[in-house]
Amino acid sequence: MPVTLIESSAFRPYRALAAILCSSLLLRFVLLASESLWLDELSALNVAKGTWAQLFDHLAVKDVHPPLYFALLKVWGGLFGFGEAVIRSLSVLVGSLGVLFAFLLARRLGGARVGLLAAALVGCSPFCVYYSREARGYSLLLCVSMAASWLLVRAAPRFSGARLVAYVAVAALLPYTHVFGAFTLLAHGIYALALWRSGETDRRAVFRLALGGVVIVLLFLPWLPVFLAQTRRVTGGFWI
Repeated sequence: MPVTLIESSAFRPYRALAAILCSSLLLRFVLLASESLWLDELSALNVAKGTWAQLFDHLAVKDVHPPLYFALLKVWGGLFGFGEAVIRSLSVLVGSLGVLFAFLLARRLGGARVGLLAAALVGCSPFCVYYSREARGYSLLLCVSMAASWLLVRAAPRFSGARLVAYVAVAALLPYTHVFGAFTLLAHGIYALALWRSGETDRRAVFRLALGGVVIVLLFLPWLPVFLAQTRRVTGGFWI
């Protein structure tokens, strides 16, 4: 087969991925500021526009969310301003990155065609599009969950070296992104257990991954006192 045909065949999935990513960005960017900020977005905006001390004081005393999204929004707004479209564009970008990581994860598990299908589904999902257009941290949770899951699958079945370190570094962001990030970490543990039970990995590999889990817990400890204080504010009548 001529080299040009081989190269063309090899690049075809990436052309399709580029088209999906561009379409995903378009769906999320069109008329981004057509609706005014609603209550939760205004709350995030007010937190991000304050000082760093005010940001963490607010989360510790009044809010129930982890700090990562608010910190990113503060940096983003400091660089580009705090207009409606600007602050929502942070969610657009991380939501679109979630589409890319969905492709990488699914390709790792089932090949390029499965990866493209997964990217297309996440890219045009009304649920994912909606939360990628909102100045809240939900699209960031999608992005970090997809990235951590891809890095976990990429590190399997040996769970050693730089690939395990990369997984731990990203997975450690999950509890700082949203409390529901814990469910992603739980799913990762089930995945590793399934690999071990099926014989695809050994005890040493599982032990290395367990040590990675301990590191993730240790990295969360600085925020643990605030998290415990937040849980005491969540009552039976609270929205969560």
